[in-house]
Amino acid sequence: MSMERVICVPLSDAEWRAFLAIQPQPVAWLQQQIRQQVQVAATREPQPSQTVRSAAVN
Repeated sequence: MSMERVICVPLSDAEWRAFLAIQPQPVAWLQQQIRQQVQVAATREPQPSQTVRSAAVN
């Protein structure tokens, strides 16, 4: 897998330490959260046939 995007989240040292205390693998956790959201969004996307119908109604 090649790296295509980078996310930078500015956190204070205290915030970072508190987050690490509850989530010891922050990068893996963030990747998992993003992938889950993408999957949820994909299931909500209208199918091509639904798009045509809604365009015809409007």
